[in-house]
Amino acid sequence: MPVTGTPTPTIDAPALADEAAVAARVRARLFGGDATADEGRPADDGHLPARIGRFEVRALVGRGAMGRVLRAYDPDLDREVAIKILADVAASGADDEEEAARLRREAKVLARLSHPNVVAVHEVGTFEGSVYVAMEFVEGATLGDWLRTHQPPVDRIVDALVQAGEGLAAAHAAGIVHRDFKPANVLVGDDGRVRVVDFGLAHRRSPHTLPPETGGPASADALAMAGTPAFMAPERLRGQPADEAADQFAFGVTAYFALFGTYPHEGDDPFSRAVAIVENRRRPVPEGTPAVPRHVRRVVERCLAHAPGDRYPDMAAVVTDLRRDPLRTWRRLGVSAVLAAATGLAAYLAAPNEDLAATCAGAAEIVAPLQATAQALFDASGEGWQTTASRSVARHLEALGKAHVDACIAERTEMVSAEQAAHTDACLRLAMAESRALLDIVPSLAPHRTPFVAAVAADLTPPEGCLHPRADGAAPFDPRGLEGAVADLVRARLAARSGAYREAEHLARRVVERSRDAEAAGLEARARYVLGAALERLGRRDDAEQELRLAMVAAERAGDDLARARASSYLVYVVGRIRGDVDQALDLAHQTRSLLDAVDADDAVRADFENNLGAVLARAGRLDEAAAAHERAHRLRLQHFGPTHPATLASEAAMAIVDSSRGRHDQAIRALEALHARAVADLGPDDPATLSIAGNLATALARAGRTRRAADTLSELVRRTEAALGSQAPMLPTWIYNLATARAKMGDHDQARRLYVRGLRLRRAQGHDPASEVRWLSALAKTEVALGDLEGARRHLDEALATALRHAAAPRRTAEIHRQLADVERRRGAPANVVFHHEQAAAEIDRALARPRDSSDTPMGR
Repeated sequence: MPVTGTPTPTIDAPALADEAAVAARVRARLFGGDATADEGRPADDGHLPARIGRFEVRALVGRGAMGRVLRAYDPDLDREVAIKILADVAASGADDEEEAARLRREAKVLARLSHPNVVAVHEVGTFEGSVYVAMEFVEGATLGDWLRTHQPPVDRIVDALVQAGEGLAAAHAAGIVHRDFKPANVLVGDDGRVRVVDFGLAHRRSPHTLPPETGGPASADALAMAGTPAFMAPERLRGQPADEAADQFAFGVTAYFALFGTYPHEGDDPFSRAVAIVENRRRPVPEGTPAVPRHVRRVVERCLAHAPGDRYPDMAAVVTDLRRDPLRTWRRLGVSAVLAAATGLAAYLAAPNEDLAATCAGAAEIVAPLQATAQALFDASGEGWQTTASRSVARHLEALGKAHVDACIAERTEMVSAEQAAHTDACLRLAMAESRALLDIVPSLAPHRTPFVAAVAADLTPPEGCLHPRADGAAPFDPRGLEGAVADLVRARLAARSGAYREAEHLARRVVERSRDAEAAGLEARARYVLGAALERLGRRDDAEQELRLAMVAAERAGDDLARARASSYLVYVVGRIRGDVDQALDLAHQTRSLLDAVDADDAVRADFENNLGAVLARAGRLDEAAAAHERAHRLRLQHFGPTHPATLASEAAMAIVDSSRGRHDQAIRALEALHARAVADLGPDDPATLSIAGNLATALARAGRTRRAADTLSELVRRTEAALGSQAPMLPTWIYNLATARAKMGDHDQARRLYVRGLRLRRAQGHDPASEVRWLSALAKTEVALGDLEGARRHLDEALATALRHAAAPRRTAEIHRQLADVERRRGAPANVVFHHEQAAAEIDRALARPRDSSDTPMGR
């Protein structure tokens, strides 16, 4: 039974309802004798205890032949756990005591194991005469359910098998044999991590098992308790004890099922399949299954060898061979050829592969002119944005060169179809066109825009994605004849990144029209994505949502599932964080995750999704889940970009802000101080990422009540931002707003008013954002009331109210304006107006009961 958030059936759920009977029938047919199996203990009545030891029982996760799995809470360590009560292992009786002692010994070994691909075992104890095991609670699905639900591509399946193999190998190294490895005992967590569960926890070693040289049958009890027949090695079905080789066979059956969608041996039920295993009757690979790399097939075949001696010596060797991808070997060879040619060391290459290596190494030369241009534009040893831009562009161009080498090798060794080769060629043309456009733009950029080049480089088409197979067969997006539109789209991305949202909107709309004229749906999807981003920043949230949905439609029309997934990911943020419909956003997030799995999106795209999800969860007050999402984003960005990339640093900042929201102020401040120091050292003090971290630090200080230090930090931040990025910098108005709020809290209302007025003017210059404008006018009116300027306060509140009503602002925001107006009218001595505004505020509150809360003042996430 899986240790997951929802109960899931095993692959053989109906047929394996009575494993004891199945195993006994196998024994009877193969060896003769009694087919009656020990029926074990009677089924429990479903009663849930309130506590098991120190654990507080929360819910029943599932039940099976092994017993029940409960979701529980450990108050001592403040964590959720899964508790498995083993129906077939009692705490008394000679055999049962021996079995319970074995469980405790193995649980202690597993607890010390602490491997990322093994579900952690916390404790083994007894409860009401039965043995229980408390272990890590994993939110996710069994491998079987994950395969059915997500239908992942082959390389994702292989990655999951590698992780499961790592867990099994670690257990073997610690002296633990699993005894029942199968898809139901492999969990794919929501965090993407694969874990193996139930190492020998429900299967006793029978003292009645006959030694292998006798050729006799195992007892009914031994067969019934040994494992799942369809996954058992032939020697185990003959009665031999479980060992590492038998686990390896079960791994082979699991891998075969995951890759080909069926079992490797003949038969339509567990009984007939078990007989086929013993008789070594294999079925052919079914037609119409996805292309599985030859090296993976060879690994699975060896794991399924009938004789234990013909299998791998251990699971570590299995994992090593699964990881040994020939394409990656060729890639290393191709890169080595480039290095060899550059240094005159042609003899470095192995003789049999010289021709192919030399030919495909030359494929990377197409990128050389771009690399030369980039080197001339960026001083790699310079300060600030030049260093960051140089790293980002160099990383992208290096990946582009490697992708050309890989594509050449794959085509010449016939590792891809003609259709896939055409897709790869078109995709690489697009990546080249985008790179040329970016480098063409840089020399004419205004100084305040140049620091955003690094972020735009990270937004370009990932070259490694061009090598992924397309299952839909749709025509790829070929940029030939559309180079001007591609260049405009790069300019639009740069404008949006640097705060020129109106310019970004104009350019993106132009690309949309051009793509529709050319019937280039793939380009249209990308343009609508950028347009949606610009509109979101302009505060036109309904328009932004519409464009992102249209981007998904265009991407679907183009057969570009990755573009569709990216638009869906951004939509999660707009619907949940901006519009406030958290439930709809989380439903959309579930669909988005499935899309990302289906297209095998790279780590950068997955990190963006986790980042957006974290922002939505934080908005909903689900801070533990928000922290977990941001941690996943950070882990993905760390392995994709490295520790000094702005995106990686942004994830660390988001994690600290969540800690601040949890009330862990000192921890958040320390983390942000350390992060800011690293950013200054790696990126320079005026890099946009460094400045953004300083803004997060000011937010954490303000939340901790350290208002004066927050104000000082913001003052320096505003000064640096204007000097480095100009008045159009995207976050400058927000930082001025926060500085004004800090000054008002310190009682400096005159300075606060000047800051609110200035920041509002800058915000309007960037673009009209009704929600932000209402918030700004409301804050400005508060300072005017404090200064005694009631007429000014009433004028600005009337303007805020008109804007709120015109743009259908959230009822809570409108109610707050009415309350402020009521206070102003009271101070002015107008009781009738006071009553009117209180009544309007009450009416808005009634409306608000049916709607989610408005988004918070402090931007977080994007």
